[in-house]
Amino acid sequence: MPLDPDAGGTWIRVDEYGRSLCILNGDQPVVPPPSEAPSRGTLVLELSECATLTEMHHLLKGRHADGLLAQRAFKLLIAELGANGLSATAALIEWNGRDVPRLWPLEGPCVLVSSAFDPAGVSAYRQSTFSCLSSMPTTDPDALAAAQSLWHASHAEDEPGGGTLSVCMHREEASTVSFTAVRVDAHRVQMTYQAGAPCEGARPVSVFLDTRGSRRR
Repeated sequence: MPLDPDAGGTWIRVDEYGRSLCILNGDQPVVPPPSEAPSRGTLVLELSECATLTEMHHLLKGRHADGLLAQRAFKLLIAELGANGLSATAALIEWNGRDVPRLWPLEGPCVLVSSAFDPAGVSAYRQSTFSCLSSMPTTDPDALAAAQSLWHASHAEDEPGGGTLSVCMHREEASTVSFTAVRVDAHRVQMTYQAGAPCEGARPVSVFLDTRGSRRR
């Protein structure tokens, strides 16, 4: 997993059981965020120790009830390899900075977006472009991974410089600074990290783990 050298924690993690956690900023918090909030990335490290999704959600709800959920608003994606090593399940835990964290099951290919500018518009545009990947006439994992990498490096047609709608952004207020991809199957876990904007084509670095099967106990 990549580590945040300044705030601590990480924004994405995958273990040898094929379970991935990825945290994004919340879109538009319902209350102003605290000036000195702990890093959201520390939650990824802490929650990765939970045995089940239900346990993660229970921990966050309990912390919220005790007034101890001090991080800024977030979206937490959890994806887990199925017991047969072929299928996968995914869910989202979302916290708006005030109310009880909510748990959502996710179905099929989807795009999660963090945008303080126009959450609905950005999400709709990126989902529409991503849908082309899910309709590709191939199930070859290498071809799908290559197409996904190109998508992450793409700019909207009317934003050649990488504006708000673009997956790879180059705005003054916000920009894409790296790309991390996770691939999991019944035999191997792979995490690939590419420093810098994906469109710049820096050399990616990959690490591998042997898959150990289901984490559930």
